[in-house]
Amino acid sequence: TKLKKNQMKIAETFAKSDVVVIALPRASDVESVLEGGLNALKPGSLLIDTTTVSTDFAQRVGELALKHKVLAVDAPMSGGQPRAISGKLTFMVGGSSRAFEAAKPILEAMGERIFYAGEKGAGASVKLCNNLMLASQMIAVAEGFALAKKLHLDAASLYEIASNSTAKSWSLNEYP
Repeated sequence: TKLKKNQMKIAETFAKSDVVVIALPRASDVESVLEGGLNALKPGSLLIDTTTVSTDFAQRVGELALKHKVLAVDAPMSGGQPRAISGKLTFMVGGSSRAFEAAKPILEAMGERIFYAGEKGAGASVKLCNNLMLASQMIAVAEGFALAKKLHLDAASLYEIASNSTAKSWSLNEYP
């Protein structure tokens, strides 16, 4: 089947690699890739998963890696496509301090801010908290502009004033 062929290709690639960086849309995609490749990684290799996943999932991946004698970090990223293109991402990293030190130079090549959050799963946990705070900001910005419309205020004026006041935020001023 196509899945088996893909997993064989993944295993071949992993077997040739000392470092593997994964950035996928969903945990189920990570699972599929690891089914094909984790057994092929050499002991002492480094697995960096930058996918936004649950804390439990990140901890499970960390445990699986440990069983295979592979260093692993969960290192979800923040900054969106513009910062990814410019190499200015922020990474929140969970894993052993040894795994973090091994991953840091690779992450520095992709981002400008690398934070060690703690043991396995901590990077995913920080990303969850970050996303909650971001969502709250986005809702507040949307509600503010909805209220302004009901009050017959000029949206451009509100934007200019809010951008130079205490409402200034990533959601208001930088979100694409």
